[in-house]
Amino acid sequence: MKVLFLVSASVACSLCASAISRENTYINVEDESGYVHTFDADDILEIRFEDPDTIKPMGPRVSVSGRIDGITYVDLGLPSGNLWATYNVGAKEPVEFGSYFAWGEVEPKSEYSWENYKWCDGEKKKGTKYVWDEKFGTVDSLIVLLPEDDAATVNWGDNWRMPTKEDFEELFKSCTWSWAYEGGNGRLGKSKYNNRKIFLPSAGYWDGTDCYDSEWEIYGRYWSASIDTSYTYSRTATSFYFQDDSVVPWDDCCVGVRYDDSLYQGFSVRAVVNK
Repeated sequence: MKVLFLVSASVACSLCASAISRENTYINVEDESGYVHTFDADDILEIRFEDPDTIKPMGPRVSVSGRIDGITYVDLGLPSGNLWATYNVGAKEPVEFGSYFAWGEVEPKSEYSWENYKWCDGEKKKGTKYVWDEKFGTVDSLIVLLPEDDAATVNWGDNWRMPTKEDFEELFKSCTWSWAYEGGNGRLGKSKYNNRKIFLPSAGYWDGTDCYDSEWEIYGRYWSASIDTSYTYSRTATSFYFQDDSVVPWDDCCVGVRYDDSLYQGFSVRAVVNK
């Protein structure tokens, strides 16, 4: 499908010209707000320069490297080769919260509790799957989500999956993080490898019938696909957690954490693809 490419002449004229002359596969243009637009050169039908005042803002300052199954991703140049989705599962734009999922469940719901959590028998210590310690049920030694229980895989297709604990640790260490308002509060990560950017909105989380912090947009909680085997009092999974003045993986620091990341709670999901 051919696209019409509109950019501000004052921002992108020389960049576009040099990119096209080199016959790059992709053309990246960063506008005055810092938003990076990425296009396949073969898909560009026309380049027309217009007054920047007439161009509609296109969203937060995130980088887009391409699409897989119709979903945009950013290549942050990570050693693992992971490609990160630019928005949450259930969303269409980087600033949208998207859907909330209990760990190992693939559909959002109106109440999140141990009583209706899929992988337990009504109580937090009675697990029916993903049991690593006999005090929580019959041990099956599953500590990473299977594809059929992965919200990203089920909702977006086999190419996509939820990040593991190690994936989030890599993301955390490979980016410099800043608190940002991009049409909504959240964390903006800038890759230390190629300067491309990823934005995670502060969507809060669900517990019971309440969504905490979705109004004030201070906290973000994102499930990993990995069980937390270090916590011995309850069944928990690791997550990527941040607030307005810190951004940390769950198991590195508990700054700003108010609750254990119990499996029944509803968190956001940001997906990855293996390159």
